[in-house]
Amino acid sequence: PRTEQGRTTIYWAGPKLFEADIRINGEHFRYFLTEEERSDSAVHFESLMVHELGHVLGLSHNEIEGSVMQTA
Repeated sequence: PRTEQGRTTIYWAGPKLFEADIRINGEHFRYFLTEEERSDSAVHFESLMVHELGHVLGLSHNEIEGSVMQTA
């Protein structure tokens, strides 16, 4: 969807994680890596990837201020 910066889909083979796909929405969002590239309308790419990898590890969204898993 247009409102999602990224989405992680996890595939299971019985009790074992078989595959995890992380999709990044490059159509509706801009990203930056360095402070020189930062803008108010861009998303920090490294933070987004840490968030999505948290989902791969089984973490859910939370409402904790400053948490990388905080719901955007």
